[in-house]
Amino acid sequence: MTTGDIYRHVAATVVGIIVFLNVYPPSAMSWVFSSLHTRVGLAFVGAVVGEYLGSSQGVGYLVLQAEGTFDINTVMAGILVLRVFARVLDAVVGRVKRKLMKWQTRAGGKQRSCRRTTRNKPLSGCEANPARSKCTRAR
Repeated sequence: MTTGDIYRHVAATVVGIIVFLNVYPPSAMSWVFSSLHTRVGLAFVGAVVGEYLGSSQGVGYLVLQAEGTFDINTVMAGILVLRVFARVLDAVVGRVKRKLMKWQTRAGGKQRSCRRTTRNKPLSGCEANPARSKCTRAR
């Protein structure tokens, strides 16, 4: 069953289809990327553990062999390589998230500031109640 069949099956109107495609996927993307951050990390850990336990090559195997010979320098180098690769994976997911979710403000990002002024002075209620004034994001 395709998406078009589903739309016809529920007798969706053009407005309903437009609302569905413009509201639901963007609102779900924050959940998708939150899960993706977690799952990419867990998949990476699973791959390293798999190399560590049952492989004959890879960084996990290298760390296991170095542990057996008490070669602390190779163990630390392997851990450093794994850490750098994990950070790169996290940065890639973060970059894709920022690219696809341009409308979402970042946590700890720019604060809202009041732009409604009279003779370059803020109005009296603007700072106290930004909901009633025309406040925009600071640039």
